[in-house]
Amino acid sequence: MKKGRINPTETACIKGMLAEGIPIPQMGKQFDRTPAAIQKEIDLIAKQAVTDQMYIKTSAKGESGIVVMTQNASTKIDENRKKAATQAPQKGRRDEWVHTIFDKKK
Repeated sequence: MKKGRINPTETACIKGMLAEGIPIPQMGKQFDRTPAAIQKEIDLIAKQAVTDQMYIKTSAKGESGIVVMTQNASTKIDENRKKAATQAPQKGRRDEWVHTIFDKKK
């Protein structure tokens, strides 16, 4: 039997075997590992899946946390989008948004 940590390749194979429904003792035979070692890795995979579902984000500074949008923030963003849609320039009002660098009329 092999000893030591299960490498990333074996972990990926275990994930695939779990998806196919292969029993743990059969996985142990294929990897030359004990069923207890395979079960321990399956528990780690399940724990990682739960952590990934929480949408933990990492900022540019390396800080991590959970991103949550409150109802108040959502309402404010919706109002800003509506306001921006009504303030779009019409054909006659583009002059205030356009800056001419070189005017050929002169």
